[in-house]
Amino acid sequence: MRTLGVVIARGGSSRIPKKNIHLVGGKPLLAWSVEAALASGVCQRVLVSTDDHEMAKIAIAHGAEAPFLRDAANDDRATASEAGMTALSQAQAYWGESYDALVLLMPTCPLRTGNLIRAQFEAFQQGKIPFLMSCADFGPTKPWWAFKMDKLNQPRYLHPEAMTNRSQELPKLYAPSGATWIASVSALRAAGTFYGAGHRFFPIYWVHAIDIDELSDIRLCDWLLRNNVQSLLQAVGHGDEPAKATE
Repeated sequence: MRTLGVVIARGGSSRIPKKNIHLVGGKPLLAWSVEAALASGVCQRVLVSTDDHEMAKIAIAHGAEAPFLRDAANDDRATASEAGMTALSQAQAYWGESYDALVLLMPTCPLRTGNLIRAQFEAFQQGKIPFLMSCADFGPTKPWWAFKMDKLNQPRYLHPEAMTNRSQELPKLYAPSGATWIASVSALRAAGTFYGAGHRFFPIYWVHAIDIDELSDIRLCDWLLRNNVQSLLQAVGHGDEPAKATE
């Protein structure tokens, strides 16, 4: 199976300027995703698709390919699926190659590892799944007890029926993660989205799914990476093996 790995990294960011090359754990943020994709061993090429020359240079310095800039789907309204499909089309045209699978990585998830990408890719292959995206539970928070709050700090509970349950009585809830999205190229082209018919999710531990949106997220990931987060997680029984889904 010929597989293209793509890290999508826009130059613009409304909250953190140049976020994707901000130093995190001593490296530009996007470098962590590039190195994870390379370490996974499942991609014949690892492309950083960006609209920014500086990011392209940094990507190349860390082992990715970035011979062209993304020519569409490069504003903050473009979906990850659109950006990935644009990168795929450009790669096929530039190298004159066809691909069977696309592995799409968001540069804002620096704690996902090559081992996790490889495990997810193996599940994608073995299950003959058209779309397989990473997901994570909510860690120590309890989404069943979530509420919206008005200006007077009065709550409106999203799941009022769950408010009388103890936490151990409630099933886990999951959310999509931008860590790793994998698709059959033919299925992706037909559906136009990774959320096409038959899409499924691959659970990873919530720490590996941390997504950087704000400066506080950068500080958290910087501390974790500088203090060898994988060893810390291994010590408490959460290495970089896939998480187990539960009812």
